[in-house]
Amino acid sequence: MIYFVAYLAIFAAGSAIFRNINIKNRILGIGKAFACRPGKKTIAGICAAAYIPGFLIFRIITGGILPAVALGMLPAIGAYAVLDVIVRARDEKEAGQITFFLMTMSKWSGIKNDLVYCLKKTDEAGLGNPIGRMIKTTLGRIYSGMDPSSAFGLLEKEVYGEEMRYLVKNIRFSSEKGGSLQDLFKGMEEQYFKIDEESFKRKISTVRDRLAVYMTILMVMASGIWFIGGNPAARQFYTGTFQGNMLLLGFVLLFAASVAFVLGK
Repeated sequence: MIYFVAYLAIFAAGSAIFRNINIKNRILGIGKAFACRPGKKTIAGICAAAYIPGFLIFRIITGGILPAVALGMLPAIGAYAVLDVIVRARDEKEAGQITFFLMTMSKWSGIKNDLVYCLKKTDEAGLGNPIGRMIKTTLGRIYSGMDPSSAFGLLEKEVYGEEMRYLVKNIRFSSEKGGSLQDLFKGMEEQYFKIDEESFKRKISTVRDRLAVYMTILMVMASGIWFIGGNPAARQFYTGTFQGNMLLLGFVLLFAASVAFVLGK
């Protein structure tokens, strides 16, 4: 009870600081960072942020440090899974718009061999997000005085999918070296169809497949918690003895490694 009151006080103090200090805008700005693909450090930071409260909660529930260390990994695994769903969904959404983007750019490049002109006309075609937002952002940077090569260099860091990053990189090279834009977009359109065919051959490549995997992971996690929490003998062994603590820690580490291996495919 004392721990709960202490954590509640810390949460209340943090909430007061969040509401009254100017850092609020910086914290809320984290949402804008997800316009870019989260890097390994960002993912590690989010998983750590999910692990800490999980550890504290299980520390109160189990009354032991080792069980809390083990069970606190479960929220971190959940956070990793959510991030993976977001990234994969964004990848697929981008990939689904690339064909229309290439066709539109190829059409207007046949009329005028000017990258900014083609981008403007493609923007007017009403391409949906996320690629539509990328076009608007890039045009805004160019109109603000940035050269196209630098604008596409920034865009290359912001895109989610590998296919879109490959596309932006080729456009950036073309803006630096010149040449026929129509030939470029026609060639990339053919290459993209080949890449698209390969993507269907990958295992666990779609969001639907990965959601099925996550449901299985959640069922395993729920079953483990139910077994330990609902069986007094099992709870006493896994949370009250050193051997049980180490065995629980080993199980969770093995489970985390298996999740990372499966989702990494």
